[in-house]
Amino acid sequence: MGVEYLDSTAETGVYATSGDVITLDDSTPVAGNQLFSDSANDGADYLVKIVDADGNWKQGICTYASAGDTLTLSGSWLLTGGTVADSTAVQVYALGLDAAAVAALSPLAGLTSAANKVPYFTASEAADVLDFKDEDGMDSDSATAVASQQSVKAYVDKFSRARKNLIINGNFDVWQRGTSQTTTGFGSVDRWSHLIGGSTTIAVSKQTFTVGQTDVPGEPEFYYQNVVTSGSGAADYVIVSQAIEGVRSLAGQTATVSFYAKASSSLNVSVEFGQLFGSGGSPSAPVTAIGVSKKALTTSWQKFTVTADIPSISGKTLGSAGGDYLALWFWLDAGSDYNSRTDSLGNQSGTFSIAQVQLETGSEATDFEQRPIGEELALCFRYYVQSDNYGAAGVTANGMLQFVADSANAAYGVNYFPVQMRASPTISVSDNAGVTASVHRAGIGGTGATVTAAGGSFGVNAVTKAAAWTAGEVILCQYSADAEL
Repeated sequence: MGVEYLDSTAETGVYATSGDVITLDDSTPVAGNQLFSDSANDGADYLVKIVDADGNWKQGICTYASAGDTLTLSGSWLLTGGTVADSTAVQVYALGLDAAAVAALSPLAGLTSAANKVPYFTASEAADVLDFKDEDGMDSDSATAVASQQSVKAYVDKFSRARKNLIINGNFDVWQRGTSQTTTGFGSVDRWSHLIGGSTTIAVSKQTFTVGQTDVPGEPEFYYQNVVTSGSGAADYVIVSQAIEGVRSLAGQTATVSFYAKASSSLNVSVEFGQLFGSGGSPSAPVTAIGVSKKALTTSWQKFTVTADIPSISGKTLGSAGGDYLALWFWLDAGSDYNSRTDSLGNQSGTFSIAQVQLETGSEATDFEQRPIGEELALCFRYYVQSDNYGAAGVTANGMLQFVADSANAAYGVNYFPVQMRASPTISVSDNAGVTASVHRAGIGGTGATVTAAGGSFGVNAVTKAAAWTAGEVILCQYSADAEL
């Protein structure tokens, strides 16, 4: 585009709002300034800026006429700053434009300026305006808007976080121990423990989504269900809990948990975070009642989010034996003894269903992270792993441990876990008849005596019993290894 800087020194003139005309004052010419000086510039177009004594200004394309020594606006002012009044003395600055430049800029003259608008060319000699947005979540999803640098950075940061979900098995795909549970602690779905108080009872089960359902997005296969029968006492409660390894997790940060849930009737669920500082030595007391929020459930799936500020652990003491963690607790039943930790959830009975639990940094809940099942299994195996047939009758080589006996009471082997476990686990074994604390002696059968296993976080290397083995015997067994928090 041809643009010629003619002179940075202003000429003087008077602006008339009627017709947007500037009448130049030739009585005080500026030495060396050849702008608008003779008929040679008659009919030429200029990008003109006029400024009054108060600093108000206008800028637009004007045509020079030597007769009367005037500049007349073509179209509309492109840019303005304040109001230049009628019959006001102004300083006049100009850029010379060739015909191509005028043609290129003229579409802008027809646009209306407004806050948070960005002009752009839609085609040759055609222009329009875009909205300027500052939205971290890009919520407008507009095809006619541009984003601020800050909002682009926030959006990219939010969705580029690798492995953003701190919850393991939040999709409820892995159920190594079994598909149902009525007892406290672990017993069914991996990484989710159950805390039960008083006479309240639970009946946990693995449930399958209907193929093609859309209530919970992403085609999840399974969800968690718990039939709760409250004891209706002040000390009765049920908590579904996951321990996120390391109390440093999210400490001093804002965190958001999101999940889908429904119930058999109009019930509530309360969400709470806790910080537990491990065991051994003199660890700090647990911090509870963090981010407490009560959510109203219906008989239809809904997505819920809870955002909490997780306290800093500055000044806290961790246990010398480890085992510290950040806890996420879902309260399904809570007597009045726990009002402060549950927003007065109260005693309640019914069927609760939960799916797609996600915990992430920041104040916004993003879409649920779908991890490959192999990766999810490996994450679960860090805390608990068992062979296919542990505790059940039948023979399977999948995951079976193998040892060779010496002439004393030990049998040795090299048996690795699928992944290194969080800590040296509690190891249990069973024989081919499903008898626990027993192993199978090849060609002979079960030991009929109590057998213990030894190993570490990488695997199992020995089994022992009180009586001596026969040297060279091959010992086989199923196993479980538990290193849960």
